[in-house]
Amino acid sequence: MNFITEILRGKTLFRVMLFTGLKVLFNKENWLNQAFKVLELGSEPASHQRAFPGHWQLTTSNFNMAFKTDLVLNAEQKFFLADNSYNGVAIFNVLYLINNYQQCLSEALRVAEKFVIFNIPAVAALAPQPTDYNRFTLDRLKQMLEELKQGHPALSYQIIALGGSFTSSVNAIDVYLKFRIIRLPVYLLA
Repeated sequence: MNFITEILRGKTLFRVMLFTGLKVLFNKENWLNQAFKVLELGSEPASHQRAFPGHWQLTTSNFNMAFKTDLVLNAEQKFFLADNSYNGVAIFNVLYLINNYQQCLSEALRVAEKFVIFNIPAVAALAPQPTDYNRFTLDRLKQMLEELKQGHPALSYQIIALGGSFTSSVNAIDVYLKFRIIRLPVYLLA
């Protein structure tokens, strides 16, 4: 039902998939629903935040001071935060937009005591941002996480893949799917 509600709200396919994927994750992994202190990197008002557990104490951050966030952090540089200063870090729709994503992930692991949750659109999309440095295949994502594991031996990870090649195609033509009545069956297929 969440999936259809998000489509009817006019969200793009990947926004719908991220929102519903997070809902499924938080239902499946009940331990994530605790009263955690969580830092969100690259935060801006977005639909995925409605999926966050209500018990989270969320600190928002962005490098752009135009967004009303709690902190200003450059995701490509060392954070001024102490080790393990947050229970968790959330990074959504950011890593492919920054050049030094390894630094960002390494810093997220440093300041997170228990978990880091992030998404990577693994397919080409039309990004309105001025930069779009990285696209990741599933193989590249696994390689990247294994490289991070060398510097963080206790790191364990779980990859949840959403969609496939048809989903990528639908995302590429999303701008042409103006009417929600058209989006509904197409998104459900994707």
